[in-house]
Amino acid sequence: MSQLDSEINALQVRLAALEEQKRMQKEDELMKKTFPLKTLGDFIDEKKKNIQRTSTSNIARMGRINDRHQLAYLEPIFLALKDILERLEALEEKK
Repeated sequence: MSQLDSEINALQVRLAALEEQKRMQKEDELMKKTFPLKTLGDFIDEKKKNIQRTSTSNIARMGRINDRHQLAYLEPIFLALKDILERLEALEEKK
């Protein structure tokens, strides 16, 4: 009986962990939908961190090159969107 009880307890703990993981995923998805500019900023920051990491493997080097190319396109878009958002907020405050 004690083995059965311990298995039930282990399954309950696992179920609780999976429910928590699902809740966290839903919160992340909601955050991405609610704050897309922050999500883009976080993505750019992550790419910058990847570029700064040093590695001698060819695959990592190609990844850094790819990240640099992505940043070359994404950073100006992010900065423009951020500027537009600041202007909109300033206009809303004037009303």
